[in-house]
Amino acid sequence: MKKNLITGVVVIVTLVLLYFGFNFLKGRNVLEKDYEFHAIYDNVDGLQAANPVIIRGKKVGEVQRVDFTDERAEQLLVSFSVSMNYKIPRGTIAQIVTTSIMGGRSLKLNFPSKTTKGYLVSGDTLQGGKTKGLREEVSAQVLPIKAKAEQLMASMDSILIAARAVLGEESQRNLVTSIKSMSKTFKNLETTTGHLNDVVLTEKKNMGSILQNFASISENLEKNNDKISMILGNVSSFTDTLTRADFAGTLIEAQQAIQQFSAMVNKIEKGEGTIGALLNDEQLYNNLEAATANMNRLMTDFRLNPKKYVNFSLLKTGRTVYYDSPNPAAEQGFYRIQIYHSKGKVDLSNPIFKNHKNIVEIQKDKGDYLYTIGYTSDYKKLQKMLKKVRKDFPEAYIIEDKR
Repeated sequence: MKKNLITGVVVIVTLVLLYFGFNFLKGRNVLEKDYEFHAIYDNVDGLQAANPVIIRGKKVGEVQRVDFTDERAEQLLVSFSVSMNYKIPRGTIAQIVTTSIMGGRSLKLNFPSKTTKGYLVSGDTLQGGKTKGLREEVSAQVLPIKAKAEQLMASMDSILIAARAVLGEESQRNLVTSIKSMSKTFKNLETTTGHLNDVVLTEKKNMGSILQNFASISENLEKNNDKISMILGNVSSFTDTLTRADFAGTLIEAQQAIQQFSAMVNKIEKGEGTIGALLNDEQLYNNLEAATANMNRLMTDFRLNPKKYVNFSLLKTGRTVYYDSPNPAAEQGFYRIQIYHSKGKVDLSNPIFKNHKNIVEIQKDKGDYLYTIGYTSDYKKLQKMLKKVRKDFPEAYIIEDKR
């Protein structure tokens, strides 16, 4: 009897613990009394009993049951509990939402912005609402992509048809040939790259020398930075001076001078003034030309027959020079080319004679010395010789050899 009593007590306690434990696992507090509310929906989208009721993400109750409102099953009545610790304002909407990627459902209570209408009491019916399910949301996102993909596939199909029409057998052969040519080109490019690499390796030392030279140049520039700054300062000062210069005034004066010169040239062309009269007087020109011709004839005769006009021994700009000829057979009418004159005797090996041979030294009566080349009575021949001699002795001239 005692054992049966103990067994009964244990069973009752076990059942009570199971009841409380089961409700605890489901989130119910059997010791606490909850409000019960209702909401009507056309479709609950998988909402079931024991699904949580949440306010701003916090669980405040759970769905008790989901039943049809009538035999025609046109609408569904959802009954749910809310802890008495929370007051539900009038105008609250019970919205079915998706809370997990696996499609889990919850009942979310959305409070109105203002609570001036008071609060609901247990047994009241709330306005129902729902958001799109995961499937609807995915479909809404995927459908536009699907439409674009279909359009893209249609475009690709059109392109392939057009390409097939354009690329006939001959075009395909040409394409194959082009690909082969490109392959050869790439091989040649690879070979060229290898040669270039060899050249770079070969010229590595030269590149090193060049870089060292650049470094040396940079070092020199750094050392001469003060001088460069001074030069730049001088250039800046010079440009400032040019900027301050009155170029505009100078240009105006130059323009005025050009205008005056142009006016003067116009007067000369018109025959005005002394210069204009001289330039435009044809008779004066003819007279001058005749005088020049007479002067040329006179000078020619004077050069060929100097004794006819002046009695002198050495001809040069009217000077008369007497000296003793070293040639006892010399007679009047023979000529020499004087290349040098000195107050003292000069050695014939002196560099001033520039290695010329057959130089004759003539001592004058006053102790001066003349150094000459050539000895002939052919004056024209001596003139030709004079042209060559003047390349080394620009001051050389012809003298008459007189005893």
